[in-house]
Amino acid sequence: MVYVLRDTRLAELYRRTSGAVAFIDESFRPQPIGGQAPFYSMTALIMPRSDIDQARQDVVRIAGRYYWHTTEAFALGNFSRIDEMIDYIAGHTDWVVTSLETTMAVGGENRVRQTCLAALARHVSMGGGAEAVRLLVADANTEPAVNKADEATIAVLRQTGDVPRPVTLWHARMADEAVLWLADAASWSTYRAIDAGDPCWAEPIAGIQTILDAQLGWPLEMKQPQAAVAPRPSGDGPHLGPAQPSAIAGGEAVCCLPFNLAQLRAQAKRRRQAAGLAGWSQGNTPEAIERRRFARRGQDDATPGLAGG
Repeated sequence: MVYVLRDTRLAELYRRTSGAVAFIDESFRPQPIGGQAPFYSMTALIMPRSDIDQARQDVVRIAGRYYWHTTEAFALGNFSRIDEMIDYIAGHTDWVVTSLETTMAVGGENRVRQTCLAALARHVSMGGGAEAVRLLVADANTEPAVNKADEATIAVLRQTGDVPRPVTLWHARMADEAVLWLADAASWSTYRAIDAGDPCWAEPIAGIQTILDAQLGWPLEMKQPQAAVAPRPSGDGPHLGPAQPSAIAGGEAVCCLPFNLAQLRAQAKRRRQAAGLAGWSQGNTPEAIERRRFARRGQDDATPGLAGG
């Protein structure tokens, strides 16, 4: 099966890009369910530019068709293909970064989306040199206003100096760029660990994954002792529900829980309290970014030779 990139504008962006590319997808629980807290997560999968064309062909082979959505594959019981997708991420990508907002208010999805996007963009573009990430490819939202809000966030981050000027965000459809299927799988596996207490899908990429508190942009500690959990389902068949803690033959854990929402929420709360106002002002909320933009504009206006000076 041969897959041809269908997005001509994205193909041009790739042609002009020498560094790694961040592929982005999001997952969220908008309202409390069964007493569980809402959250929003956005995941970036970092891949060298030179590997993208081959990855596109590889993921189509894994999917077995020209379409993929991990949630649908899971509902259909296509566990072996999900396994292959996640194992491919573990073996063929440099880095997975997830920004997590743990204090989402009902109805505040766009605000926390922009906070998560800002945290990701600032973190993945910190590097310098030819291999640095300067192109972000996000799964396009079905609502054009959401995509425009994303673009506005990146534009303001360039103005404030929070990301380098060359950083570009492009929204692509998963139907047009198959490499986004990997971002979808990485985002889904993280969501399963947080939402359903089912960490085995995320375990293979835990060694290359960073979890950020979206507001501060600081990495959160993921490792902690946990009980053994049942292995990921294999083969095809109906889903029997989330994995439950269980004893494994011989006393060996098949996989360990790399993080859970309660522990990450507690960490984020402590760090935000310790950071105080200074942490907030340098953080990633739309209010903090806008504050920096106005401060930067005031500095530019006060400098002779610049606009307004």
